[in-house]
Amino acid sequence: GCRAKALLANRRQSSTRDWQKLRLQEVPEPGAADALAALGAADDSYGRVPRTAEVELTDDLIDCCVPGDHLEVVGIVKSMEVPN
Repeated sequence: GCRAKALLANRRQSSTRDWQKLRLQEVPEPGAADALAALGAADDSYGRVPRTAEVELTDDLIDCCVPGDHLEVVGIVKSMEVPN
């Protein structure tokens, strides 16, 4: 590993980028449970913990929403290794 006591950034060859991380949580459609119950169908999505996904926003997308907003996200999936 690196045994340097300090790291210095070469600012002439560096570039920076604004970014923001969001955690999205799925929300069932309003009235879906009532409609399914009227049909006598069971819905496994109600009564369970909602799924979440993390999204990284860059540049002009930063600060485009606030908690509670409903979003539709289109983008690129980035696979990340989870440390043990």
